[in-house]
Amino acid sequence: MKSAADVCCLALLKYYALKKGSETGHHQWILRKIREFSERGMILPFFRKFAGMEDVPAEIIDKTYVSYRTNPKHTVTIHYLCDDGSGQQTIYEEEEMKNVFGGIFVKTFTLFADEKLKYYITEKNEYTQKVTESKIIEGADEYDKNQPVRNGHDWINKMIQMTADNNMEQVKKELASYEEKRFLTKRMFALIQ
Repeated sequence: MKSAADVCCLALLKYYALKKGSETGHHQWILRKIREFSERGMILPFFRKFAGMEDVPAEIIDKTYVSYRTNPKHTVTIHYLCDDGSGQQTIYEEEEMKNVFGGIFVKTFTLFADEKLKYYITEKNEYTQKVTESKIIEGADEYDKNQPVRNGHDWINKMIQMTADNNMEQVKKELASYEEKRFLTKRMFALIQ
């Protein structure tokens, strides 16, 4: 059974996520709660609304979320295909969605700017199974090219967008910069290990 404290914290987090400016003065509490819920595997799609805050874990910001609400006792399965435009991926993968909290089922994906996620969801109870939802999510819609580059995922998306805009000179510069940063990061963290 979910605790009343979890329900209250999630409700307050959602309020702060949806009402611009309401989180002022509450940054530390928000970050602490997001980390606590993340450690418990309770990541909800609205957590991405806090992407502008410093220190929000990248594993929350970089994901595309598919969520579905139903009776928590039901089995929810997502059938998906990640299309990178090559035409090679033609078989739908199938995975049971995780009941994150009180009948909110969530599946996360890493989707780049040039990819499409095609999916449909089936819901099964003790009597029937039915297709309940079908959608296509465009990676370009998930990517905000005006946001600052925070990590490798953003950097790759930025280069994909530059390629689409046919800005090849800038792509070469960004790629060299990305590789340099990746090399330095590997080297520094190798020293820590």
